[in-house]
Amino acid sequence: MYEANRDVALFLGLALMWAPLGYAANQTYTSPGDAKPLKLPATVSTISVSVFGAGGGGGAGGASFNAVLKGRGAGGGGGGSGATLVCNVSVTPGSTVLITVGEPGKGGKVTSGTGDKGGTGGVSSIHIQEPGGSVSALTLSASGGEGGTGGSASNGFTNTPGVGGSAGKSQAAPDCGLGVGGTGLAGGANGSEMPGQGAAPDPVEAARLAAVIRTRKAEPARADRIMRLDRIETPGAVSPTEYLNVSQQIAREAQADSDALDAANAADISRAALCAKAGAGGSGGKGASVNSSSGGINAHFDGSPGNPGCVSIDY
Repeated sequence: MYEANRDVALFLGLALMWAPLGYAANQTYTSPGDAKPLKLPATVSTISVSVFGAGGGGGAGGASFNAVLKGRGAGGGGGGSGATLVCNVSVTPGSTVLITVGEPGKGGKVTSGTGDKGGTGGVSSIHIQEPGGSVSALTLSASGGEGGTGGSASNGFTNTPGVGGSAGKSQAAPDCGLGVGGTGLAGGANGSEMPGQGAAPDPVEAARLAAVIRTRKAEPARADRIMRLDRIETPGAVSPTEYLNVSQQIAREAQADSDALDAANAADISRAALCAKAGAGGSGGKGASVNSSSGGINAHFDGSPGNPGCVSIDY
């Protein structure tokens, strides 16, 4: 008898999901030297965060020992990207967030032979300090990417390209989505001096998994709303007026839940944009090559450093 109202109550929240509500404030840290404690307002009990580990440095290019045989040093491997965590965190109002932004992995340096390996990117993390001063056991951290290895020196006939660094491998924490990122590309194949490219992090996958977690956590409330509607639909259980009042209340609850999910998902995208350059691995250095005009040896190059990590907080 009241099927139309029931459909409204169940569907209204979904119908209004495309009107995101913003968070009150955001603080984003993109440089290790700028990370300062963030004191949360007394009205805040939940924060949403994106944490990017720093990128690994690229490996240096290899030297060439033999210009006559036109040997080439191999290109260095690209650095791996840092991991990404996207989380919703419950906090005590008035808490302080302690932030660490990962230092970028250094690029490998050239030598007279095989190039040096790039440095590993630093870990980015947050800890929650309670209003009384104690620090919560909860730690959210994203590991940095590994550095790429250096390209080998040529012996006149062969060389071995630098291997790309592995991506950061942080473990997902409760209520967090984890994006592992990518492994840096290897230097050019045998006989090539071309370097490998650094890898990019994967905030899209981290945000997707975080959205799945939020939706799963919202299921009990949705099931409760369905049960309450089924109960009042029992013939003679309630008057038409009471049915209308209860169904409208359930619709309001559905709308509020949908708005909250939509706001959180939209905020994930915004934080990823604020950290757009974070966590990428550095490119490998070019190996030595033979100058086609003079027959001499062109220089080989250091690897590039990775990009620093990032921590972005909505509250």
